[in-house]
Amino acid sequence: YETTPLASYTLPKKGFITFTIPQAVVQNWIDNPTDNAGLLFRLADETTETDYAGIDSKENAIESQRPVLDFTAIPEPMSLITMAFGSLVFLKRRNK
Repeated sequence: YETTPLASYTLPKKGFITFTIPQAVVQNWIDNPTDNAGLLFRLADETTETDYAGIDSKENAIESQRPVLDFTAIPEPMSLITMAFGSLVFLKRRNK
């Protein structure tokens, strides 16, 4: 695994954590799919049996405790211009 962490967090005793995967990392996964070995969640101190963090599975009976992967995509400017132009052409043809 990569020894340099992407991020570090102080976990709450109970509850949820939200984190962001850097855009450059995601872009590298897209450009070089074989580089995508996934993410490793690791405790800074793994020497005691009482310290642990758990991640529920998607099968958890309590839906609100299931893990969620949420992407926010920001379209590049040219895509926005193309969509706007296409919408104008569509509206103009519709009005005739």
